[in-house]
Amino acid sequence: MDIDFDEIMALEIELSQPTARKNLQRLSELIADDFEEFGSSGRVFNKDDIISELQTEDNVTYEIKDFRFTALSASCVLVKYVSIFEGKSALRSSIWIKRAEQWVVIHHQGTRCYES
Repeated sequence: MDIDFDEIMALEIELSQPTARKNLQRLSELIADDFEEFGSSGRVFNKDDIISELQTEDNVTYEIKDFRFTALSASCVLVKYVSIFEGKSALRSSIWIKRAEQWVVIHHQGTRCYES
């Protein structure tokens, strides 16, 4: 399998940036129509829900780090990383699939990290 993990990481980073999060056309390109997210809040979002949420979100930038990739097939990748916002961390995972030569995110989950 020849998967460019750097390309997928760049797309994941792009989705964390306010310029992409407010750009309806770009969000529509990057998020699969059958997308589902399990948010760190416990809420479940579909594509329309998440795009609507992002349009009302303040211009925030998340620090994201510790990327790990698992190729599930030649056209499907599991991405895991840590996000940090206002000093709070979350474990995140996304599944990206390649459709018509374009990577799109089909699933995302965020899980808050609590101090022990």
